[in-house]
Parts: sequence; C-alpha cells; structure tokens
Amino acid sequence: MIDRIPQPTSQRMTVSKFYEMAPLLNMNPEAQRLPVEVNSDEKNQSIIASMMEGVSIGQITIHEVDQSTSSKKFKYESVDGGHRCRAIFGYKTNKFPLGSHLGKNYEGKFYCQLSEEDRNYFDSIILIFTIYVGLSARQLRKVFTRINTSDHINHQEGLNAAGSALIAKFVRETVRYMGSDIDNTPHMLFEENGASGRKKREAVFMRDINKRLSYDRLVARIFCVVLNGNKPTGCDDLELEDMYDREYDKSELVLAKNKV
Repeated sequence: MIDRIPQPTSQRMTVSKFYEMAPLLNMNPEAQRLPVEVNSDEKNQSIIASMMEGVSIGQITIHEVDQSTSSKKFKYESVDGGHRCRAIFGYKTNKFPLGSHLGKNYEGKFYCQLSEEDRNYFDSIILIFTIYVGLSARQLRKVFTRINTSDHINHQEGLNAAGSALIAKFVRETVRYMGSDIDNTPHMLFEENGASGRKKREAVFMRDINKRLSYDRLVARIFCVVLNGNKPTGCDDLELEDMYDREYDKSELVLAKNKV
C-alpha cells in the first residue's frame, strides 16, 4: 500500500489579502530555521524585485496546525516558502528597502515610498498557496523533500523538516539558538561568532561553521547511538530516518538528551 498523504487544497490570494492573513501564519517555524546567513536582505530584495517585474515566485506550501497540540497562536505554519512569505511581509511593513534590481529610480525605496500606482500593483499581485491539513511529522518531511528535489537538499535538511517532532526539536536545540520565542541554550561546543547576519560566521570550537546542518547531523547520529542502547553503529541514513519517524515517550528522549 502506498502511504498516501491527504490531498491539499489550493488557494489564490493577493498580497493585500496575504497581509491580513499573515498573523495566523507561522512564517518561521522551528523546522525551517536554518543557521543565520550574511546579507539576508539581498535575497529579500531579489524576491520583491521579481514580483514587481511580474515574475511568479512559485507556490507557497503551508500546513494547517493541529490546534489541540499547538499553542493556538497560529492557525498555519510554513512548509515551503517561508522566506518568500517573510520577504513579502517584511517589505509591506517597511523592514527593508528595494535593492538595485529595478534601477536607480527604485533603489533604496521602502514600500511606503512607492508611488500609489506601484503600491496598488504590489498589493494586487496573486500568490498561490497549497494548504495541507492533518499531516504527521513523517508526512511533513515527505512533502518538504518531494517539493525540494530540484534544490538538492541534503539528508539532514530533509530530516529537519519533521515539524515539531520531539527528536527533531532536541537535535536542533542542542546545536542552534532557535530564537527568543523558544529561548533555548545550545551546547557551547557549537558556538559561533558573527552569527548576527551582518558578519562572516566563524566556529569557535569546531573546525567549520554549521553548513547545511552539518552540526545537526553529527548530533542526530549521537542521539541515534544513545537511543540504540549505546551499541556501536554508524547510524546511517535509514537508521536516522527510523529514529525521526519513531514515536518516543518524552521521558525516554529527555534521558537520551542528557546522555548526549
């Protein structure tokens, strides 16, 4: 039997309508928070410039959150396209100006500085949302990896998409600071300098920075060894997938985290 994922629905909405819906959407869920990169505004500016030129930015995939297990702060969370959502919302709220993509007449202009005609055009741009409901952590991972086949995501990036699965949270939060809403304390081994997004990142104790979730993969494999009874094992890709998909008792994972 094929493990079929429930069919999603599709919804078209204008930028203006998206702006109204945005408070209900978690655009930066824990499963998509990657290590901070330098010059993130450049990517934001490129996204907005493409939209202003009439270029489609592709479908945005979101998941309706199970309200019984969530904080109920959000109705939806991003699965793929969170950066695009943050860029659109950020530009609408004057968080960054346009870059040089559209020429000197537009360079440096915030949304509030656009002409009425340009603001109306931007607000009327159609965004396409694909909406899934009731997916498990395993299914969320599958959707993310299938969507990103052309982007060459690595194995750990796929595992990281396991939403709020407790093992995924423990791995991430051991390695990376996830933000003030979570306010975790990563292990000091993985400390980095210059992680503000403005300076080049440098590892303090490790040989290199957490590129493509390399630290996450290391810690995931250590978790795998501990959860397998400390037996000598390489914890290959299939073993890691099994670990991320398994249902654990929270106390078991807390004990494993302490050992890790």
